[in-house]
Amino acid sequence: MPINLYVIRHAKAGERGEAYPDDSLRPLVKKGHKQSEMLSKAMAVLRISLDKLCSSPYTRAKETSEAFKGRLKNGKKIIELPSLASLDYDQLLKDLQDLNLEPDSHIAIVGHEPYLSEFCSFMLSGSTDEVALRFKKATMVHLYGSLQAGTMAMHSMIQPKIAAAIVQEAYVDD
Repeated sequence: MPINLYVIRHAKAGERGEAYPDDSLRPLVKKGHKQSEMLSKAMAVLRISLDKLCSSPYTRAKETSEAFKGRLKNGKKIIELPSLASLDYDQLLKDLQDLNLEPDSHIAIVGHEPYLSEFCSFMLSGSTDEVALRFKKATMVHLYGSLQAGTMAMHSMIQPKIAAAIVQEAYVDD
């Protein structure tokens, strides 16, 4: 059963350090909120609606996810997945499979590096280090295929500047 999986790295957050001794509590900065909104607008231009939206439990991922709630069909809620903040890709895959997705569902997951690039490699090749991807903050990778390791194909990658260009192009007066 093929699905559309949108893998999104959280947007720009506060710097690590003394201000946030607990790294999981770092919030987005103003630029991060703008990045999230821009990516959500780009998804709207591309007519991407989501059946499910999952987030890491970390503050910056949850705040990034909030920008995509409007892309959810039928006002569904964000699903928090602790496995999005771990290196346990088998568990993350199991958690996603447990969501009871319909064929051709559209699901977004919001998390962190290096987990997301390794997870994408896992889904594309079956190995966490076979495919090298660089996830800038607020980047989305669209994978398509069966929700099994090594069976998906990469459809597209949208980095923040591309998201801004998509939105700008859509709103240019002819």
